[in-house]
Amino acid sequence: MESMRRFFRQIFRTKTVKFDNLRCRDVPRYKSLLHLVVQGVGSGSALGIYVYISAAAKDHSGPAIVLSVLGVGVVSWIVGSCYSELSCRVPQMGSCYLYSYTIFGELVAFLVGWNLILEAVITIALAAQSLSDHLDVLSDGQLAGWMRRDLGRLPWDQQSSPDIVAVGVIAVVAAAAICAKKKCSLTVQACLFVLHLLVVIAVIFLSLFHVNPSNWGTDSDFFRFGPQGVISGAALLMSSLSGVKSIAMTAEEVRKPSRNIPIAHTLSVMICSVTLFTLSAFLTLSAPADLFAEHAPVLRLFEDLKVRNSKYLLGVGAVCGLLLVIVNQIQYAERLIYSLARDKLLPVRLFARWNIRSNTPWCCRLMVACFAGVICLTVPFRCLLETISVGVLISFALTCMAVVMVRYDPCQIGLGKGNPLRKSISAESFVMSRVSSELSEATTNSEVSHSVSLTLKETAILLTAEKGTTMYSVDRFPAIEEECSSTSSGDGLPDLRTYRRVVNAVIWTGICSLVLGAVVRFGPATGEPLGWLALSTSFSLVFLNICCALYIYRAPTNQMMLVYSAGGVPFLPVAAMMCLCVMLFHLPAVAWIRWSAWSSLGLIMYFTYSRSRSTEGAPPAKEIFYSNEMAMQSI
Repeated sequence: MESMRRFFRQIFRTKTVKFDNLRCRDVPRYKSLLHLVVQGVGSGSALGIYVYISAAAKDHSGPAIVLSVLGVGVVSWIVGSCYSELSCRVPQMGSCYLYSYTIFGELVAFLVGWNLILEAVITIALAAQSLSDHLDVLSDGQLAGWMRRDLGRLPWDQQSSPDIVAVGVIAVVAAAAICAKKKCSLTVQACLFVLHLLVVIAVIFLSLFHVNPSNWGTDSDFFRFGPQGVISGAALLMSSLSGVKSIAMTAEEVRKPSRNIPIAHTLSVMICSVTLFTLSAFLTLSAPADLFAEHAPVLRLFEDLKVRNSKYLLGVGAVCGLLLVIVNQIQYAERLIYSLARDKLLPVRLFARWNIRSNTPWCCRLMVACFAGVICLTVPFRCLLETISVGVLISFALTCMAVVMVRYDPCQIGLGKGNPLRKSISAESFVMSRVSSELSEATTNSEVSHSVSLTLKETAILLTAEKGTTMYSVDRFPAIEEECSSTSSGDGLPDLRTYRRVVNAVIWTGICSLVLGAVVRFGPATGEPLGWLALSTSFSLVFLNICCALYIYRAPTNQMMLVYSAGGVPFLPVAAMMCLCVMLFHLPAVAWIRWSAWSSLGLIMYFTYSRSRSTEGAPPAKEIFYSNEMAMQSI
């Protein structure tokens, strides 16, 4: 029994956010608000415009795709506010993986990160194949004919051939990003972003001249797929607003993260929601949704509408937008792998290498590019479109749960208001102050041997030997290593007892949300004989979630002064979690099969490699990182 407890304590250990975590700045803070907005909008909006809208309207929602976009925009705004609070608390690289590691434990965090890696790689492959389709339309079908003639067809899909053009696009983007300097890369991304937005505005303007209200038809035609179709379309479109997790991933590289990250989340969600809603409305009004093509649908639509020279204008916008998606998703995947390797959950020597010139973990980038290239060669476009969104929806739901739990945790986790985020000091002044403080502690402690002072003096000599312009950055976080008191102070502060109640309420909220999603997806419709039972069950589950949210709301919070706090906690995160769970059950079965198979591989990886090598499982040690090669001297 004791070994079982030790086992579960080991796999659910949480990441310690230290107050004095001295680390060299191999990852400098250089990104501004504009860079974050470009990254948030560019991570998925082009896929939403040129791929997801037509696919969702044709196969899932019909003209009611506009309602799907509205729902996705509201949920993404709530999730973005949760990401903003957690990013301001812990402004480090990792996004949902880091938050899950801090709140839920190591195994949950590893599975979240493991699945988000595959999600990003699939998005890269999907964007590259869509870019190949647009280039094929611009070449009047010559590219597709060449690939079918010279490369043959896939044995498991006779309608598709290996997309060597998509592989070439990924290889060029990855190589250019490794070789280019970081400022050059940011400038190119900004130019692609501006061109993409200009073309989107042009598409909206051109659509005004082809609006035909009869394409929406009557109410029965507008809701031709019913409420289930609206939810299925929303589940597919969630990936186009996944820029909130990309912004949170680069929190360690952002200047003034407490100000820039919340603003960037709001602006990116607003820009994506407005453009997707406007385009979905005008495109479905310009032509019936049933006539949308599967490959390059927007280009083919305006060709059918006989708009002169629209093919080349839209081709430029599609190429710029999809290139931006590939670049940002590669950056997201490589930083996620780097975060896992930095915590020693993946091989450190292979993936924890940071290129200062291009500001990228180049080994991670090569692996992501190779993985995406293999997928482009072996998996057809339609299969990629059906196997996406599971990891994104699960990570969004976990983020909503995390922001509720961290508010009521008696241990104040993360960065509070008034704590300096970064303080640069010289090597000599830092080491000498550190030595004096450590020696004062050692002299007052009779159990400390005399060798401690010798080690400290040797370390001081080592670090101050090379004086120059090297600066040492200090990440400041509230200390959480101390034992949290199990009894309240009597001033309405939380204790472990109230926190356990909140955790139980959050778990019950998650269970009720999952059951609600299953009932909505598989329960009988309202007009069927047992439709009243499914409807009453759904309302009962919603009522239970509201009661759990009220119970959580009445619990004492830790009253930590935050730089930014999400509004409406716990009600809005619980509502978003319910919507996300309902969307999860409306994804196709092949997406769940893919997620289950990849998660099984992740479990094998965790129990055979990561669990025994994790940083949190290592004995505690004080470390000073004193060079850009991440050299370390322990004291």
